[in-house]
Amino acid sequence: MAGLWRWRGEKRAAMSADFEHALKQEVLRTELIRVKALIGTAALLTVMLWTVYVLDPNMLSPDGATALMAFAPSPDARLLAYTLAQGGADWQTVHVADIQGRRDLDDRVCWMRFSELAWTHDSQGFFYSRFPEPPPGKALEAALANHALYYHRLGTPQDEDRLVFARPDLPSWFISGTVSDDGRYLLIGLFEGATNSNRLYFADLGDPDRPDVTSPVRPVVEQDEDAGEERRTA
Repeated sequence: MAGLWRWRGEKRAAMSADFEHALKQEVLRTELIRVKALIGTAALLTVMLWTVYVLDPNMLSPDGATALMAFAPSPDARLLAYTLAQGGADWQTVHVADIQGRRDLDDRVCWMRFSELAWTHDSQGFFYSRFPEPPPGKALEAALANHALYYHRLGTPQDEDRLVFARPDLPSWFISGTVSDDGRYLLIGLFEGATNSNRLYFADLGDPDRPDVTSPVRPVVEQDEDAGEERRTA
């Protein structure tokens, strides 16, 4: 499992299929750049670069109150999951854009916070973490408790999202999910804020082209907070 966590040290925003998505900052515009490398015969390398405007964060709202917070291209490079936040709040709503069609799908995932977007390799959905929906009018006052990891399948409402991992016995801890480069494993990190307390879990998704998101979550490293000792599970 340690090999799945190695740092590659590459300065890129995300990689999927043969497309690389990167953010290019200009004076008045943030663009999404898509690069495709075509390798020809006789060791001839042809690199083609072009700009595809998926969205312009500076045009999201007239008063600039809407911010682009995160994005993740699907492994087949057809879709882009991205999150928007309103009025400086940390709450984020996930949108999914059809890159070729230059339009948003109907999918909306709300109440995401302190989370990554991790696609399964079939490009049919993604893992994300969120808090429970706060009471009406209490979004800015809601306690940050009971973070949980879910899986959203495209084309379905959020209330059908699958709960993948939660620790109600550790309500103040944060949960983060990522998918391994080969698409087989879901890696789940559990963190206690800014402390050094953390734990690691995994789920074997099986065939990356037909991932089993119902696969049981198993511990890799668990830390006993009281004893200060670490327990490793094979």
